Amino acid sequence: FFAEMLPVSIVDVMQFVDQRVGYSAKLDSITPKALKSSQNPVLNMAVVLANAIRAGSRKMAENSDLNLSELLSAEAAYVRPESLQLLADTVNNATAALPIFKVWNIQDVIHGSFDGSKFEVMIKNIMARTSPKYFHDGTGVSAFSLIASFLPLGVVLIGAHEYEGHYGFDLFYHGNKTNIQPIRQS
Repeated sequence: FFAEMLPVSIVDVMQFVDQRVGYSAKLDSITPKALKSSQNPVLNMAVVLANAIRAGSRKMAENSDLNLSELLSAEAAYVRPESLQLLADTVNNATAALPIFKVWNIQDVIHGSFDGSKFEVMIKNIMARTSPKYFHDGTGVSAFSLIASFLPLGVVLIGAHEYEGHYGFDLFYHGNKTNIQPIRQS
């Protein structure tokens, strides 16, 4: 089955999803009205993709024909945690509306789970901690996620040294802003 599928660019997939769901309209500028320029969907998509693959705007500018200053301006004006969460919630809600979404249910119930992923950071901040087990000599953070039927419903960044169980309740009851409500948690 998969051998017969044609390779598709991630940009084409993002454009397809945007045409169907309209998630790029959720990116709202935080600059004052007098300074607002017209939204460039190509720049916004490039910045979102650059951050999603953990490359950053500078690396995206090096590897593409996009201007670094324009990417940094788009990132500063449009991409922030609140807008990215709204973007993810919009895509998750649209995915949950698809008929195939119910195939992932177990006994017609949406199951959720928690997952912690460790990420090394280059710039030290208040949450970054040393953890020889995960980062050797470096420092990092943990992204603690609520997942239901393969979709990330909410994420909270915590220190790598903190116990993830302390954050489960808040993430389950207050961190999920989607229409997907897991019934069981494992």
